[in-house]
Amino acid sequence: MATNYLPGLNYMLAFGSLFAAQSEASAQRAQGDFEAGQFLRNARFAELQAEDATRRGALSASRQRGQVRGVIGSQQVAFASQGVDVGSRSVADVAADSGLKGELDAITIENNAFREAFGFRVEAAESRAAASGARTQSRSNAGNTLITGGLNALNFTAQGLASRDKPKKDKLVKNNQLTDNPRFNKRRGL
Repeated sequence: MATNYLPGLNYMLAFGSLFAAQSEASAQRAQGDFEAGQFLRNARFAELQAEDATRRGALSASRQRGQVRGVIGSQQVAFASQGVDVGSRSVADVAADSGLKGELDAITIENNAFREAFGFRVEAAESRAAASGARTQSRSNAGNTLITGGLNALNFTAQGLASRDKPKKDKLVKNNQLTDNPRFNKRRGL
């Protein structure tokens, strides 16, 4: 009597399928966590760049205002050296005009810095969203892998169970005891 090793082999394949699915799912989750970490680091760097842009803008605007005050002071010294009364309306108008132009330049510097910082903040938000997406995608892929591995394991198990009964049926066919009529076979207990 020949020993049928096929059921045992199928059961081992079922176990192997489950183990492989678990290993692959774990690797997929780890890859998603790694990618999410990279995206979150990128987001943090973008936030730091935004803060730096804001600080640089404020510093540059402050320098611009200081330079304008220096220009207004130089203008007043020049008027005074030419004998013009620094308290006159024309000197005040020149100082006000220089101050206005300087303030507009400072506001433009602050606005440009704000826009640069905003771009970095948008980049940070996109990186955080990508991190969430990477994590979600990896979890979904891992779940699908586990489901597929489980279904493969069920398939191997079913094949193993079916192969236990197969030698009996093969023997009956070989001895011409099994017919093509299922009713007849059923009545005979086959």
